[in-house]
Amino acid sequence: MINLNKGENDVILTLTESFTNSGYSPIFLLENTGEKLYFSATDTSLYTNRYNQYNWIINSGSTDLTGGTFDIDIPGLWDYKVYEKEGDIILSDLSASGITNLTIIERGKCRVNTRVEDKVYKDNTISKKIYYK
Repeated sequence: MINLNKGENDVILTLTESFTNSGYSPIFLLENTGEKLYFSATDTSLYTNRYNQYNWIINSGSTDLTGGTFDIDIPGLWDYKVYEKEGDIILSDLSASGITNLTIIERGKCRVNTRVEDKVYKDNTISKKIYYK
């Protein structure tokens, strides 16, 4: 299960072993009670033949669907699917029509925590308090 908090999240997946063609890249879909969010992100892994690393930024106040930055207002459990894509696909078109003719290479669950508070102590140490729903 992927745990997502408000702010930056390093998400590690093993997608390369599932790609049928090395020229493909992933499209991510987060889905919860009818809400669908399609986005892509750049693989920042240093060892892409072993694992794939993505930086997803949640509830930052801005949206960049090709850069993994988005807002989610519904905390809780979400389904995620990763699709294999080739070439350019306009993500806003996917949000309206859905995905057809693309292969699912991974699926699972993620927990979205939209409320995270930092507590700063006198010695400048910081702890995070995460509220789960």
